[in-house]
Amino acid sequence: ESLFPVFGGQPIFGLEGSDQALSNHEKGLEFARKTKDRFFIGCALDWLVYHTVWKTNGLEDKDEIAQLAKAVIQYVQDAREQFSRISFISPRADLAWIEASPADSSMWLAGMETDPKKKRDLTERAMKAAPDMLRKAERSGYPEVMMYAHGVFGAIISVLAKTETKCDEKKKLLEQALQHKKENVAMTEQLTPLLYWNRGITQESLARIKSDLAEISDDPETRKNLLQEVALSRENSLELLIK
Repeated sequence: ESLFPVFGGQPIFGLEGSDQALSNHEKGLEFARKTKDRFFIGCALDWLVYHTVWKTNGLEDKDEIAQLAKAVIQYVQDAREQFSRISFISPRADLAWIEASPADSSMWLAGMETDPKKKRDLTERAMKAAPDMLRKAERSGYPEVMMYAHGVFGAIISVLAKTETKCDEKKKLLEQALQHKKENVAMTEQLTPLLYWNRGITQESLARIKSDLAEISDDPETRKNLLQEVALSRENSLELLIK
């Protein structure tokens, strides 16, 4: 019963990315397979995606990360296969929405890549796939998924902007990223008012993009206004994270 893909229900089987969580969901998958119920099998695989991605966040060994990345890709494929047979779209989009691949997976791999060229290539691949991810999110009808998709889209564009050397192109990218982040922040405030940590993180993401825009602005007044907004967003972020 605990395998249901409830948004915010990830702590049920252990802390994010912990060995306990992974072990429990692997056991859950075993039981789900015995039922031959595609919904439960897909849900178990979906949660394994979530916790395996979380596990990589604390790792530095490239070989171990690569091994886990392969596992994630396989879990994603298997979960989507199970859900597609019953015309179900996963509403679990708090991390690594299975329908967001390859936009999400490319961005995730880019975040762990240290080689600048490979990082840029992966980010560009994520950028090409991002519009399709957003369309899928909108078609899903899940508000939380749309919130997630705007957040990921904004993150992809802002990372790509950091690699851009032409000032005009960088500004254009950052302005696009800002629009997606504003959507993400507005939906986070509306849909998850009591998830203070998530709200704080989105405010900080918004502040980073505005800060990058302020850095490249030629107009002193525009720069001043942007930095004031950055300060306010960071203050709000800290208050929410502490809360």
